[in-house]
Amino acid sequence: MRLSQVTFALAGCAIQMANSSPCIPPPLEATAFALTYGYPIRQYSLLVKSYLGSTGPNVGLKRRAFYPANTTEPAIRVNVDTLYITGYVDLSSDNVIFTYPEPKDDRFYSFTYFDLYGNNIATLASSLDSTPGKYMLRPRDGECNDKSAQDESVQGYINSPTTYGFFAYRFWIKDKNNATELDLVHAMQDESTITPVPRTWHSFANAAPALTNETLKETLGSTYSPSGILNVLARISATNPPIEASDWARVNSKLSAAGLSNGIYTPPADVDLSAADSLADALVASALASPRGQRDLGNGWEVAFPETAGNFSTDYEARSYLAQRLYGLLTPDVALYPAYVRDTVGDNQNLVVGAGEAYLLTFSGRPPLAEKGFWSITAYDENQYLIPNGIDVQSLGSASNMTYPDGEPIYRNGREYGPDGQFQILLQPAGLYPPANWTSNWLPVTPGGGEFTVTLRWYAPHEALMDGSYEYPIFTKISAITP
Repeated sequence: MRLSQVTFALAGCAIQMANSSPCIPPPLEATAFALTYGYPIRQYSLLVKSYLGSTGPNVGLKRRAFYPANTTEPAIRVNVDTLYITGYVDLSSDNVIFTYPEPKDDRFYSFTYFDLYGNNIATLASSLDSTPGKYMLRPRDGECNDKSAQDESVQGYINSPTTYGFFAYRFWIKDKNNATELDLVHAMQDESTITPVPRTWHSFANAAPALTNETLKETLGSTYSPSGILNVLARISATNPPIEASDWARVNSKLSAAGLSNGIYTPPADVDLSAADSLADALVASALASPRGQRDLGNGWEVAFPETAGNFSTDYEARSYLAQRLYGLLTPDVALYPAYVRDTVGDNQNLVVGAGEAYLLTFSGRPPLAEKGFWSITAYDENQYLIPNGIDVQSLGSASNMTYPDGEPIYRNGREYGPDGQFQILLQPAGLYPPANWTSNWLPVTPGGGEFTVTLRWYAPHEALMDGSYEYPIFTKISAITP
């Protein structure tokens, strides 16, 4: 599923199909559904492939330092605001106990568990005043089948709809060059333990194959493969059902009609897999263009599928679309990721500047956030990697030493400081240095000009960032500002 190759000629048929038209043969429609439904498996495979055969499941990998700005990064759109603990989960034999640590100060930090398909099943966050302690992750049938005595040391249970999943702890870093700051976060990382616990009761997850390279082999390659997704989906779907249990019978019927049965994918006769893939793309594109697909935030900023983002229920088109762009995104009450779509080019929504050009990004005022929230805007090159530059700045936001036009600080120690008011960020090519009064508000972009993209992240956002009452920042292309 690659929206850059959508066959829009099928979109009309897709709409008719939704109204029970015979326009599309049922096996073709079922195969398109299976590709839409199963697409997150590709993203999951790419996410966990570096862990398979090394750390194994149910183990946390601690990121103690930030990745350097170069093209050897292991992931695109790297977040330079937070340090992580990440890993993948296999509940085929064990439950897992996660420790959510005690706060050390007023920083934002969180723990999130996602199912295989990218649904945000549970989030503990300082912005939500979540209770520190131990939490047990188990298959969701544990609500009925777990007859063991309540573990009094456990604060609560997280019931996973899927056998496989992944998790992420996030810790906001206010100053990545401050050793004391890093020591504090490292201590919180060390207190965030992950402990597998052998399961003493029988679950649907017991029938799942152990999660290995062999289990995901057809989706571990660098090239997108529709048949690969269908083969892996056939193998694991029975033990990784949809988040809505009431939709399982319908989903299973669709998958069966697409040739997925008893762990094996057998392509139906006369189904052109390329046509099915194009139809899947058209269905997702149609959903994106529908009223539920986008919310206009103003000034060229939008958020996709705002009602279901992060917890998709039965909106498999939204799930597929966001898996391609923000797999593992948090729900909007915890974090919001607006996209700038005006005057952009390509699938990555890139902006373009010439060698002597720049963009001014004008904020109406400080973004409204909850008490422990923070925000940032990060620049990436055309391939979505961080941009090396002489001042080692890849991101600006509430942790930065930005100033208002009169030189007064906007934030101090990561928190609001002084009166609110309009301020600007200069997006100008790396190496093209602005005057000294712009340095603290300069976010370097592609050296010599060219394409770049930005990611705006609001953590613990206020409702004003979604309901239209906050005026979103305005991009203006200008001649580069130089001494």
